[in-house]
Formats: sequence, C-alpha cells, structure tokens
Amino acid sequence: IVWVVEDGSCLLVMDPWTPTPGSREHLQGHRLGVRSVAFSPDGAVVVTGGEDAMVKLWSAEDGQCLETFVGHSLATKVRAVSCSPEGTLVASGSEDGCVKIWSTTSFACEATLRLETADGVGPA
Repeated sequence: IVWVVEDGSCLLVMDPWTPTPGSREHLQGHRLGVRSVAFSPDGAVVVTGGEDAMVKLWSAEDGQCLETFVGHSLATKVRAVSCSPEGTLVASGSEDGCVKIWSTTSFACEATLRLETADGVGPA
C-alpha cells in the first residue's frame, strides 16, 4: 500500500487480491504478490517487482500499467527495483542471480549482470 504523506489517504494498493476500500487506485497485473516498489524521480511512475518474475511500470496518476518487463527466470521472484536519477533506466534484481537494466524509453533490456560464485555456478 502506498500512502499520501500529506493527508494519510491510501494512494495505491499493490496487492493483486485485496482492493482497499477508499483507495484511489488498485494496481492489477501481477499474477502473484509484489515484492518491491520504487518511484521515478519525478514521482510520475511507480515501478513494481513481483513474485511472478515481472517488472511493471505504472502511472502514479491513474494506476494504468504502462509497460511490463519480462526477462527474469520464471521460477524466481524479483526482489528489488530501482530507478536511475534521471528516470530513464530501471534496475531489477531477482533470485535468479541477475540484475537487469531496462530502458524506460525503448522498454528494452539494456544489460544483464549475472552473479557468479567462486565455483562459477551462479547464485548460492
């Protein structure tokens, strides 16, 4: 749940199953729970990372899904999302040991960074 600091009202609910009465918008789109949330620097976009391995961009104004990024291994959860200071890139980290860098303008994956252990077999 995202709250408005000024008046304490509920702005967004990111639980895919339980809308909150009185909330301004209920984000629907992740098939499973949301694990991470970030705002763009200008506050216009909400980024979510889910247990469904997806990263989504949402309009903070009306709750509409702007884009869905798919690229993490399907059996993993996206545990962290973050926006670049200029808002043109989103980073997402998941249990598959990868950090993906997504463009918010072309909506393409710009880079994938993979975690490797000392024996080279990936995440522990």
